[in-house]
Amino acid sequence: MHPKNLLIAACLFTGICLGVTPGPAETSQPMLSQNVPSQTVQPRNQGRDLSQVAIDAQDLPREFQAMPAEELAKLKQELGQADFPVESLFAFMEPTNFEMLLGMTTSLKSQQEQSEFEAILASPESLQRVMTEGMGGTQIIQQTPLRLENIGQAVAGVNLKLNLEGVPANLDIVAFRRDAVGAFVFLLYLEGQTPRRPIANLAGILDRRAQSILAAPN
Repeated sequence: MHPKNLLIAACLFTGICLGVTPGPAETSQPMLSQNVPSQTVQPRNQGRDLSQVAIDAQDLPREFQAMPAEELAKLKQELGQADFPVESLFAFMEPTNFEMLLGMTTSLKSQQEQSEFEAILASPESLQRVMTEGMGGTQIIQQTPLRLENIGQAVAGVNLKLNLEGVPANLDIVAFRRDAVGAFVFLLYLEGQTPRRPIANLAGILDRRAQSILAAPN
């Protein structure tokens, strides 16, 4: 799996998150923050079930409702490609405040793939461009880098202020690598609302879950 395909899937995922068809979008100056190390590590995911590297209902306030299993399976099939295995996928909605959480992981099976993925995270302009391509005609009003610490071995994140057909909203995006796992987390919420769980907290939960699965004996 080439890391570029992960970003293509993330582009589609962004479109699904916003409920629009992926298409070209204008972007402004790069505003993604990054924390990228100089070295990669050898893969540690052989023989492990990465489908468990996910955020579940116990990690969220009880108001969050999981996407029905049938719809989640369909979404996983749509995102997956022959050379892009979607290892885990999760989606939740808090209907009262219209807060939506989506996330996915995939394998980075070789050291080369890890290095290429980190190179993408280290290039805010290219990462931001691919992410915003999934937003179709959604208007991006402002972009602000996210301050992220102690998440993965390489991480990048951004907050996008959006105009969703006249409704002001925020989309937080975090991408990170933990050993042989590449991950994306998306959090959509209305302007003026405070997320029930900040995206840094959610990404941290996902990262710790990845570490736990990777550290377990085969």
